[in-house]
Formats: sequence, C-alpha cells, structure tokens
Amino acid sequence: MAGKMNPVVIGQTGDCGGTGSRWPDELVISRTGRKVPSEVIRLSGHVRQRGHVLHKLGRLDEAEREWREARGIFDDLGESENHGWVLDGLGDVLRGLGRDEEAVAAYERAIAVLGMTADRRTQAWATFSLASIWWDLRDYERAAPGFARAARLAWDANLNALCGVAWRLRALTILHLGWQRIRGRAQRLAHVR
Repeated sequence: MAGKMNPVVIGQTGDCGGTGSRWPDELVISRTGRKVPSEVIRLSGHVRQRGHVLHKLGRLDEAEREWREARGIFDDLGESENHGWVLDGLGDVLRGLGRDEEAVAAYERAIAVLGMTADRRTQAWATFSLASIWWDLRDYERAAPGFARAARLAWDANLNALCGVAWRLRALTILHLGWQRIRGRAQRLAHVR
C-alpha cells in the first residue's frame, strides 16, 4: 500500500523505540495533534544521543551544541517527553561547564515540560539536579524542598536509590539550615554585649 500514511502517537507502544520494527511514515505529537515526518523525530533522537555521548566523553562544548540543536527541534515540534529529556541533558552539560544559572533555567524548564507527561523518572532526576545546584550554592532554603520533591518523584517512579539519597540530602540540608540559624543568633547575641 504505497503512499498510505501510518500515523502513530509518540509514547504509545510500537513507536519503534528500539524494537526493530518499521518506523511509520509520520508521527502524531500527542499534546498538539500535529503530524510530523518520522524522519524528523529520528533525527532529533540521533542528535540527542550524540549530545549524551559527547557529554560522557567530556567534550562538553560539543555536547552543548548537540543538546541545543535537539532542543531547537523539540521547541518547534512541541513534543513534551523528549523535549524534557533534552532540557535535562542540556542542564547536565551546562552544570559541567560551570554555568549554574543556565543549568538552573534548563532544569526548571525540564521539570515544567515533564510535568505535562507521565515521565516521573526524568522529572525526578531533573528535580534532584536542580536541588543539588542549590545545595552547592549554599541556598538551603531552596535545596531542602527540592530534595523532598525529588524524593517523592523518585518514589513514584520506583527509583529507590535516588529516593533514599534525596531524603538523606534533605535531612542534611535541614541540619545546615538549623546550624545557620543558630550561628546567626549567636553572632547577633555576641554583638549585643
């Protein structure tokens, strides 16, 4: 049946995600209902994979270019789940480059985009990464609720190891907040005398 389109909604089983079956001629983006040639989705997946591999190889500048290219594709498509993965990966690279403000923006956007999907695993990791940046910046007021949210998402996604680490880091963050407050009170009392 040449010429007949075989649309598939991204995220459904059978979307050829490593199954070895034939890709459909076009895919339907579930949130927008927009039809997109499957070649565009496959290309964006390859770009995302290159960004991941370059990051693992420590070639962060090149990885950033790949992640930004993939982000541009998904910005145009309006497809949420892959877009969230790309933003999370971009955040990881930006953090590795020491550009924490840009990493925060990427993680926050990833969390917002992934909130529209059922992907709690990547959302948990992005939330954990964002809380980790706040921890590194000694912004414990933001880190504590971030770790708590990451732990809840990890629990929902059955990521038990991440869940345990996030709860422990939340507890440490609360201890740091307590010590900061005690130290601040002691310093104010010392100046009063």
